[in-house]
Amino acid sequence: SGFSSINWSLLENKTLNICGTFNELLTIQQNKVTIVGNNYLGAGIIDGQSTRICLTIDGYNNILINGLVLNNGLVANAMNKLTSGTIYNNCIFDTSTNQTTQHEGNFLSALIEVTYNNCTFKNGVDDGVSLHGNNTTVVLNNCSIENNSQGVNAINVGVCVMNDCNFLNNTTDIQPDSSSDFTANNCTFTSGLYANSTVPLKLNNCNMVSGITTITILGSLIVSNTKYLGTSKIFSMQTDISKVQIQRCYFEVNQNTKINTTNNGVFRIEYCTFKHTGNTNISAVTTTGTGISEINNCNFIGNSNVGRGIAAQGAVNVKNSIFTLLNLCVNPNGGKGIVTFDYCNTYLNTNINI
Repeated sequence: SGFSSINWSLLENKTLNICGTFNELLTIQQNKVTIVGNNYLGAGIIDGQSTRICLTIDGYNNILINGLVLNNGLVANAMNKLTSGTIYNNCIFDTSTNQTTQHEGNFLSALIEVTYNNCTFKNGVDDGVSLHGNNTTVVLNNCSIENNSQGVNAINVGVCVMNDCNFLNNTTDIQPDSSSDFTANNCTFTSGLYANSTVPLKLNNCNMVSGITTITILGSLIVSNTKYLGTSKIFSMQTDISKVQIQRCYFEVNQNTKINTTNNGVFRIEYCTFKHTGNTNISAVTTTGTGISEINNCNFIGNSNVGRGIAAQGAVNVKNSIFTLLNLCVNPNGGKGIVTFDYCNTYLNTNINI
């Protein structure tokens, strides 16, 4: 009827099947063991009742956990410490007072390597997936991160690779800090992303449905082959142009400017398309401050002469780009609004510039 007053001993290469619901902490204290929550008699559930952690791994490696449901954890549903080669498959981490799953290093050289396949992290008061330890590597494959304060968050030095993941209704989807290295491939985001690590936040083949990708003064971003749809946009405060690389992306311009800057922020945009789909004459890109941004080999396409290209209150060099069907190609506005065109093509626009 529960784990209470039972000392679980599991030998290497053996399996523990959890059947039914239990309200006690399960501590794994052996290498190479398997925990299964979906083999017999329905789902295996550990409920922390908001008074305890559900599952702890501390110093043991090559743990395999399949089909387990972890609910209502105190601090975290699953606490992973000093473990490598650990894999969670088809698990659900639901509701916690802080993180739904946490990776906690005990000292600077702590090594943590955990992979999650087809898992769900939801309803965390703080983070869905939290990287607290140095030298922590977390891989998320085909996972769902929902209704958390931060979807994936890192403190100190950590690596997180997200493949084919879906982020939904988090206050912030990604929050790497310090020197954390985050990469997202084929993921869908609906809330804000923060590039505020000394290592670039890398986005490849992703869909941005809404939310702002913010590059802070200390941050760095490399985004490629990604669609920015709906109200999603990129906002740069970074003054080093080499740290803001936007390549081969598609921007649907409907309700708001898709790329803008502040505090002398800059960007480099290459091989991108900005397509106006709305009926408002907003600009696709804006610049401010004293920095010089670059736009190379891009297409700015209006919606039957509705929509604008670049609003420049800062300097921008535009090369090998096409502007068509716009209400206005470029608006250099203010003493710092300097736009240089080099080998560009403008046609079928209402106005080129003012």
